[in-house]
Amino acid sequence: SAAVASVIALLGLAILPGVLGAGAIDRLTALFVYVIMAAMWNALAGYGGLVSVGQQVFFGLGAYFTVRLAEAGIDPFVAMGLASLVVAAVSYPLSLVMLRLKGGEFAIGMWVVSALTHLMVNLDGLIQGETGRSLISLNAYAADARRDIIYWLALAAMAGLLGGLFVLLRSRTGASIQAIRDNEEAAGSLGIDVNRTKRLIFVLAAIGIGVAGALWLASATTFQPKTYFSVQWTAYMIFMVLVGGIGRFEGAILGAV
Repeated sequence: SAAVASVIALLGLAILPGVLGAGAIDRLTALFVYVIMAAMWNALAGYGGLVSVGQQVFFGLGAYFTVRLAEAGIDPFVAMGLASLVVAAVSYPLSLVMLRLKGGEFAIGMWVVSALTHLMVNLDGLIQGETGRSLISLNAYAADARRDIIYWLALAAMAGLLGGLFVLLRSRTGASIQAIRDNEEAAGSLGIDVNRTKRLIFVLAAIGIGVAGALWLASATTFQPKTYFSVQWTAYMIFMVLVGGIGRFEGAILGAV
């Protein structure tokens, strides 16, 4: 299918670090991060019907928790993985509240959550408000080695998340997700656990976008709240999905490219 072909084409880029320059590797890393963000927003809105303009909250938290964990003495690359788990832990109770909202209320409600989270992160003395904080522990790695590690992590994260999403959307749960998008009441009358299913796609999208935030931080090395919690990130996700085709698996990939 077109979806599988798109994934295979991206995975083919795995051979490139040895033959391309640093600039090209950085651009490919950015592409992988964009694919992750687009795929996660497409899963949430295109398949789940949960249109959000506040997904930057998870992008910012993925980066923030990476900085926090690295400052606690954890290897920065390990901190990136742990940060995504913390984002998952945060997204679950958040889903219990936010998924009670419908349509535009949910979309704007997520934006409000992001703005409030931004303000709370600014209060952290480590971050020093909008001054931000650098991921200093990355300096333990040589520049070339660091670039290659980030590239491979981004490629692996993209492949893993796309693969997991592909399998999920073609399972019975995936059919339930799309049924809820089309008609929530009808889906419930057929015995689908609407709340559990919506929560699953909400948390999955949060984890993926949290991973994207951590990867972006590793490339940029500096965390500034106003940058990472900017609604511009969700705007990117929306535009990529609309360009590629909302509700199409390969649409997020094409839109990112």
